[in-house]
Amino acid sequence: MATETLNGRAIVSRGQLKDGKWSIEDIQVHSLKENELLVRMVASGICHTDVVFGNNAEPIGGYPKVMGHEGAPSQAL
Repeated sequence: MATETLNGRAIVSRGQLKDGKWSIEDIQVHSLKENELLVRMVASGICHTDVVFGNNAEPIGGYPKVMGHEGAPSQAL
């Protein structure tokens, strides 16, 4: 199991989209747990649902959050 910190880039929401609170940022992800799998993503997208939920005054799960749930993996690592 990996013990190092994983780095990447993601669309991060720190508030409502309509207020310009979304940006692409460098992020760090916790080390993998025994029941987790790391997948290299080569593309990701934001859909209408992300935009709708990203403009809610009461966000589900709070902020900050990584947006996007559609992706194209290249391979499991």
